[in-house]
Amino acid sequence: MDPREWVTQEEVGRRVRDLRQARGLSQERLAHEAAQIYWQHHPGGQMITIHWVLRLERAVTNVIDVEKLSAVAAALGVPLSRLVLPEAEVTDPLGQLAVALRAAGMAPPAIAETVREIQDRIRAQAPQRGEPSRQDRAPSDETTPTSINR
Repeated sequence: MDPREWVTQEEVGRRVRDLRQARGLSQERLAHEAAQIYWQHHPGGQMITIHWVLRLERAVTNVIDVEKLSAVAAALGVPLSRLVLPEAEVTDPLGQLAVALRAAGMAPPAIAETVREIQDRIRAQAPQRGEPSRQDRAPSDETTPTSINR
């Protein structure tokens, strides 16, 4: 692998931060959720704290613990590869939006609120449990042709 294609600690930290912000999570909330996941698999391991997440995002740690990073990825709802592989770019549309808003200068709390509003609107439009999906519904009178002109 060409060293120019390696993912740096700074890139891993940026990806974690961007995904966290896109999901509207604080560093404290991410640390809490990742710690719960981590402790299920490593009950005697060191705790994932907000300070560890802060150091991870700012790339001020010399060693990234892969098991802890796996717990962070799980808490973010992405595979570990999304954080560490060079070709793993943000493909989540809301993640891309969050990255673009941050690049445009929007503050993280405003980004989180915007993403939450979009997620709420998407959920409101999604079929409810037990309700047929749009594809399963019978066509309405407006979409069914009533006659064919010959």
